[in-house]
Amino acid sequence: MSIDLKKIIEQFPDCIANGDKLKGILSDLYAGEPKGVINTLVTIVKSGIAKEMQNTAVTDLDKARWKKLLEDDYALSEKVVEKCLDLWKTAFKTNLADFVIIDGVLVKYQGNDSTVVIPDGVTSIGEFAFENCEKTTTIIIPEGVISIESDTFESCKNLTNIIIPNSVLIIENSISLFEDEYSNPFAEFKYLKYNIKDSLKYLGNIKNPYLYLAATENKNIAEANIDCNCKLIADGVFENCKKLTMVAIPNGVTSIGDGAFVGCENLTSAEIPNSVKRIGMEAFKGCKKLANITIPDKVDDIASGTFYGCNNLARVEIPNSVKRIGMEAFKGCKKLADITIPDKVDGIADETFYGCNNLTSVEIPNSVECIGRKAFRECENLTSVEIPNSVEYIGVEAFKGCKKLANITIPDKVDGIEDGVFDGCENLANITIPNSVTTIGDKSFRGCRKQESLILSDNVTSIGNAAFCGTGLISIKLPDTVVFIGSSAFAFCSRLTNITIPDQVTIIHSGVFYECTQLSDLKIRSGVVSIEEDAFYCCFRLNINFNGTIEQWKAIKKGKDLKNVGSFPIYCHTQIPVNCLDGSIMETQNRLNEAF
Repeated sequence: MSIDLKKIIEQFPDCIANGDKLKGILSDLYAGEPKGVINTLVTIVKSGIAKEMQNTAVTDLDKARWKKLLEDDYALSEKVVEKCLDLWKTAFKTNLADFVIIDGVLVKYQGNDSTVVIPDGVTSIGEFAFENCEKTTTIIIPEGVISIESDTFESCKNLTNIIIPNSVLIIENSISLFEDEYSNPFAEFKYLKYNIKDSLKYLGNIKNPYLYLAATENKNIAEANIDCNCKLIADGVFENCKKLTMVAIPNGVTSIGDGAFVGCENLTSAEIPNSVKRIGMEAFKGCKKLANITIPDKVDDIASGTFYGCNNLARVEIPNSVKRIGMEAFKGCKKLADITIPDKVDGIADETFYGCNNLTSVEIPNSVECIGRKAFRECENLTSVEIPNSVEYIGVEAFKGCKKLANITIPDKVDGIEDGVFDGCENLANITIPNSVTTIGDKSFRGCRKQESLILSDNVTSIGNAAFCGTGLISIKLPDTVVFIGSSAFAFCSRLTNITIPDQVTIIHSGVFYECTQLSDLKIRSGVVSIEEDAFYCCFRLNINFNGTIEQWKAIKKGKDLKNVGSFPIYCHTQIPVNCLDGSIMETQNRLNEAF
């Protein structure tokens, strides 16, 4: 009767490491087998060869080495050794029918073995590939596998051993949809055996048991000395280790996982070695005491939120290898004074430098085509930024609250000024808007108090709500192409003296000249059909010149605050002369019906 080692180790998995137990089971089940065979099978266990077989994709070279060891050191028969090694190899043999592999990706394991040896040729293990494999206790991943995707081992609740080869470059994890936290992909397996050193928990293989830093033994760790053979730092390894002050990342580490050091608020030193190629998103988020960082020149992507909230980060060296800077990468780095963006970067993502209060200047290279939403919002000390001609889009509120920004030239590839782009830039005095711009968004220049004049091109068709609200405009020429002027567009422009409403504008929206107290000359075309409430509220000096007849003026639909009666101005009840082609009338604005 042939010995079925596979069945034995599935029922008694500890036999792989316990030779005496295996000997007892073999003697009971296979009493008729020659003692030489049983002793050789047991010797293969006691010598550690069985364990090595289990954890290795066996090659002919391995087999030859084991044969020599058994024959020379244990004086075993060549013929019996050959047979017994084959029996053990068969015990760990893979049933290819159990694996769904597409283009090198292991999509699904369909078997029910306790020990699973993934076949050679697999380069990636896909999401949920081992979902609900509750019987699986050991998984051996072969050399050649480069990536392990998120949730690969979902619900393998009895997993005790996993062999990760040196070829693996990335092991992905997924953030909980309900909690902003990270954890290594193996955290849920309570029986999983780690290789522990200096309070750090690793996974790996026989040759390198410290390949993958998966977790810490506790969150109270103060210093972290990562083993020199480590290559990968898992997601969230040191998350919220609030007592951690120093970490030694060895040269050889290639990847720092997502959220690896997130919330390490007392971390003052973290030297990233030149071997690192990847720094995950939010890797150092909330490291409030981290002061300096040098990004290695093999890194090509600064991921989203990498240094978000690093309040004391004053200096960052970004190498020329970087092609992308993710959203919120440096958000809230209040001490960051200057930054050089490499000339391979093609875009500045949303909120990248939001709240970098100490940033005074930034040089944007010609490679950049897009500046994202709120990219430099509330950089209160930013005085100088030159936007290159390569830029085609500037996002909503990109420079909102940059109070010291004095000059800006918008490139001629930009076709619209988005909402709130320069909102609150109170020292912005010189603005050059190119002919390519067709729209001025809501609140785009609101509060630019030093903006005294502005030239709009003949291509502008729309001026958004509160676009120039509270600016220092004295005069502005609106091109004939404008068809829309939004509510409060020029509200609180207390220095504005004259303006002409273009022919194509048919509605003067509410509050458009609200409290323009110096506005004395307003020209309105006969095409206007509606004037909404508070359009001219508190415009004490206003004279309206209407290029139509009195009858046409009276036909215009007006807000309740405009009455065709004579009156004296009392408080903010404003008496407005209207000069028509065939005479003049008086309009009185009634404060009781104001819009705001």
